[in-house]
Amino acid sequence: MKTICIAGLKGGIGKTTTATSLAYLLANEQDKKVLLVDADVASGMVPVMAQGISESIMSPALEQVLDDTEYTKPKDLIKKSEYGVDVLTANGYLDLVNALLTIEKTNDQIFILKSFLESVAEEYDFCVIDCGLKMDITVINAVLAADLIISPMRLGGYELNASEIFDNQIFDLRELNPDVEVYALITCFQKS
Repeated sequence: MKTICIAGLKGGIGKTTTATSLAYLLANEQDKKVLLVDADVASGMVPVMAQGISESIMSPALEQVLDDTEYTKPKDLIKKSEYGVDVLTANGYLDLVNALLTIEKTNDQIFILKSFLESVAEEYDFCVIDCGLKMDITVINAVLAADLIISPMRLGGYELNASEIFDNQIFDLRELNPDVEVYALITCFQKS
């Protein structure tokens, strides 16, 4: 399974749109088995992918993975969407889980998502992870699980500054994931 992390430190740059569109296109136009993970505390992809799915899609599945809550099988947490993409959802509880993981005194809390994804890797061709706009424990988990990081960006002053900070943070994490590839994706053009 190839894991693609969509991340950046600025809101409104197209992370969720890129993640959901990429997952949909891989599943429906390339006939690939795709797992879409919502690693954003704002849970932006849930309304996009939840149409036609029962309320159980709103359950805090990623939080259960990160919080090491008891569950029988990883597949029990993954829901099927009507768009041909399986989803691992999140909700507002992810903020609390981030705080709890931040105060833990172990190093393995940054590899929880990677371990979970390895347990389902045989079932998928791709995993696309939609990240939030801050480098919290959830996003660090996503970055360390990724083979490829795509950082959407708009052309502008604040966006370039956020992109530079993000690049520096990824550079620091490369020691733990040296083979990860990082690409910028220009998502919106503005007249200037």
